[in-house]
Amino acid sequence: LNSDVLRQTLEQFEIYPGSSSFLLWTGQNELIASSTSDPALTDAMVLEDEQRANTHNNGVYFIVTAKSDYLGMSLWRYIPQEAVMAPMRTLYVGVWIFSILTGILILIYLFFVFRAIHRPLSALVAAFQRIETGDFSVVVPESGEGEFRYLCRRFNKMTNRLETLVNQSYRQH
Repeated sequence: LNSDVLRQTLEQFEIYPGSSSFLLWTGQNELIASSTSDPALTDAMVLEDEQRANTHNNGVYFIVTAKSDYLGMSLWRYIPQEAVMAPMRTLYVGVWIFSILTGILILIYLFFVFRAIHRPLSALVAAFQRIETGDFSVVVPESGEGEFRYLCRRFNKMTNRLETLVNQSYRQH
């Protein structure tokens, strides 16, 4: 196998800044490293000193290995944790912003729904309370659409009929 071709192939894996690859050929006692490999980090990984390799030069690295007993080779990749986690932090911030905006939109929606339901019901409850005191001249404004408008219209008809019945009853006595 041509070491220069293998070295060039290993350099194609280096998509993150500060990352590197090397191939350890145990059968030939040879180490083929990409041109950007840090020799101290490479030595630590060859010695399988995971603790030293994971935190080399105050940097934290993800280390990935693939070993082949058949070929007598192992491929080692180290990638700075910062290079891998930076997109995750962006995603994390995006999820928080999306969650906060969604919460705000839900609160705005709930406010308008509460207003749309609370006002007509409050007017209807106040009208019922006036009828309880004997005031049959109550008229609830028919505002809005749908069920509330129908309910207010029926309430107003009911109060008109009650007032008519009460007036007829008083005239007869």
